[in-house]
Parts: sequence; C-alpha cells; structure tokens
Amino acid sequence: MDPAAVDAMSSLVFRDVPRAAPTDVRRWASALSGRDRALVEAAAALRSGDPRRARDHLAGYENSALGGALRVATYLAERNRFPGGRGAVLEEGDVEAFEEPPPPEPGGGGEALLTIAIGHVEAMGSTWRSIAGGAGATVLERIRRLQADVAGTDAAWLVTGLTLIEADVQRLAGDPAGASATLAGALAACEATGDAPGAAACLVMSGDWHAAPQSSPEVLGLSIDATTLAPGEPDLAAAATAYESAQRHYEAGGNRLGLATVALRTGYLDAAGGNAAAWLVAAAEAERLAGEAGDQWLAALAAVHRSLASVSAGGAADADGLTARAGRLHDAGSRGWVRG
Repeated sequence: MDPAAVDAMSSLVFRDVPRAAPTDVRRWASALSGRDRALVEAAAALRSGDPRRARDHLAGYENSALGGALRVATYLAERNRFPGGRGAVLEEGDVEAFEEPPPPEPGGGGEALLTIAIGHVEAMGSTWRSIAGGAGATVLERIRRLQADVAGTDAAWLVTGLTLIEADVQRLAGDPAGASATLAGALAACEATGDAPGAAACLVMSGDWHAAPQSSPEVLGLSIDATTLAPGEPDLAAAATAYESAQRHYEAGGNRLGLATVALRTGYLDAAGGNAAAWLVAAAEAERLAGEAGDQWLAALAAVHRSLASVSAGGAADADGLTARAGRLHDAGSRGWVRG
C-alpha cells in the first residue's frame, strides 16, 4: 500500500483522536488510484458516518485483511455506535450481523497496523466500554495483547489510540487511579514527541472525566445503562481547563474536527452552569465545524444539543431539522447513532 494511503487512513481511524477531517482525506484520496483510493475513500466514508457508502467503495476489495477489517467496522458502526463512546441499544438481528475481524497479514507493514486499528480496536471500542463494568479484566487483557503486538513499531498514532481506550476502560472498570496514571502517561508521551492532536485528545478525555464522571458530555451527562462507577461530583473548572488546553492544540493545527469536539463540550459546561444562551452559541459552532469537516455523526449530535439549548434559552426546538438529519443518517447506515 502506498505510504500516502496509510498516512491518510491512520489520520482518521480513531474517533477519539481526530487528526484529519473526512473532507481532507477525501481530497487526499483523489491523488491515489485503484485499490488504495478505494480503501481510503471507504475509511473516509466510515468516519463521516456513512457505513453503507463505505461498503460500496469496498466492492471488489473485501478479501484482503484490511478490506475485511473495514467491512467488519462498517457493520459495527451501523448498529453498535452510540454517542458517548458506548455501544448501542441493539435491535433484533444486530448481533447476527457482527463478524470477527480478520487477523492482520504477516509482514503487512502499515496495512497490517491499519487492520489492527480499524477492525480490532476502533470497531470494538464501543463494545469494550459497554462491558467494562463486568468484564474489565478480560477487555484490558485483550487491549494489552494488542499493545504487545504493535510494540516496537513506529505507529505512535496506534499506540495513542490504544492507550486512550485502555485508560477509559480502566475508569469504567472501577480503577480511577490506574486510569488517571495511564492517561497521564499518554499525555506525557504525546507532548514529548510533539503529537499535538494526540495531546489534545488526552486533554479532552480528561475534561470529559471531570465534566461528567458517570457518563459523557456528548450525552449531557445522562446514561441509559446502569453504571458501575462510583458516584462522583463534576469538577467543571478542571474540565474547562482541560478543554481550553485541548483547544489551543487544535487551533495551532487548524484542526476543525478537534475544535468541533471541544465546542460541543464547552457548550455542555455552559449548560451545566445554567447559561443557555452560551450553550446555544457553542452547540451551533460545533455543528458548523463538524459539518465543514464532513463528520455527520458529530454534526447531528451538535444539532441535538443546539435544539435543546434553544428550548432552554426560551426558543423552539428544531424538530424538522433533526428529523431530516436522522433520516439522512439512517439512510447512510448509522442506525445505532440515530437511536442514540
């Protein structure tokens, strides 16, 4: 695989670590051809919230390990992706549609690392978070085996993605001290190597833990699951400090997707502080930035926040707009996200 294709795909594999926007990656894909272009466009479509279009791009290329990993990821994204990082409330037939991701091809280089990242890590992250409360040790054992598999490679982007999921699973499994130590180590490593998007992602996760200790700002601190986390009071000041630091990293790199992520969370802090007008402004900014970056998932979520902020500020809900967005996402294959 062309190194340019590997770089393009690795920049958007992890939703929690936005390094490039789907719109950027689609533009880069235009310089590629054949199989490389098809796989990059499939990855961009998947990351934008359009798993069905991703499968269209994969036509004829599903038999390789990387193509198979992408196919598996599309089905999991379609049915088991909720806001807040957890798995979806499953419907009849969902579990039967899930497949085991293929193993990476021996000696596959960057393509093998992408197979691990897409099929074995990002596709499974929602499930891992959902079961961490009861099966945390098993999940962590799996994550650490994958970490051992990629140790010694130069794929810092993959190491960071794995470490962030490890930290969040530790937290959800009831080990806040271990989670904090893991996250601090990841932040230090990113800062030492000048990995600004990685450092920003660490700071966003830290902010989330402070802002919504038992849930996520993406879902306004709410949860439909019975949490196993110990009760904890939000620390909005600490969350704001973390988000401000993340924003500086994203601003320095012109990272629209990262800035949209922070704007959504800044709005949540405004809502928690009772400032509905500021929440409305922040949610609208998150929606705009996510739309420009080509992230339909985040744009739709921000639109929900904006509508709720409007009601809180004395305005009207954007019922028609939300219905239209939900219809487009459902048609694109993001059924789980629509349910969320």
